[in-house]
Amino acid sequence: MSDPKSSLPPVATGRKRRPMTMLLAGLAAVAALTQCSQTPAEVLPRATGAPAVVVAEGSIPDVVQKISPSVVAVFTQGLSTDFFFETVPTRGAGTGIVASKDGNILTNAHVVDDARQIRVLFNDGTELPATLVGSDADTDLA
Repeated sequence: MSDPKSSLPPVATGRKRRPMTMLLAGLAAVAALTQCSQTPAEVLPRATGAPAVVVAEGSIPDVVQKISPSVVAVFTQGLSTDFFFETVPTRGAGTGIVASKDGNILTNAHVVDDARQIRVLFNDGTELPATLVGSDADTDLA
């Protein structure tokens, strides 16, 4: 008796994604963790009336607190063709990181593919327009 799963057609997965994006994210996390020492904790203020919370140096909450100002939300708008060959507006979203002091942001190429407008929302609530400088589909970085 044959396996019914073997007779199924292969599932289309789109273009292959290389693990470069995950590698870069992992390297950033490792770099942040190695810069943190395992020394005593720092006290963070809480909302009025709430007790202070102790966060250990080098812990995940400590790393998140240090890195979160560089994390941004990326929103895109573009145009696409639907099933009936009509042009329809599209929207997309993703995340990125501020990669340099002059404002370059690193995100995934698939987030900004075919975007006509890109806006970036910073951790402090500031929202600014962005321009695509470069993109590499093989590594899925932009």
